[in-house]
Amino acid sequence: MQGLDEKQLYFVAYAQLWCAVASPEQLRLQARTNPHSTPRYRVIGPLSNTPAFGEAFNCPVGSPMRPETMCEVW
Repeated sequence: MQGLDEKQLYFVAYAQLWCAVASPEQLRLQARTNPHSTPRYRVIGPLSNTPAFGEAFNCPVGSPMRPETMCEVW
């Protein structure tokens, strides 16, 4: 993709892994029957809590994709 650096391309590739089209009915069914998050939140959740993502895309601190307080597991 033109205009993106290597770090940005890494995150775009990660997001494309979860790229999907689903009807509202399908999403409701998945929410009721599948213990896993829908693809949208499998991208937004981890990336918004990854400091390198915010840095790569120059997201301002406090924005949805670079919150001031990030989740930390380890």
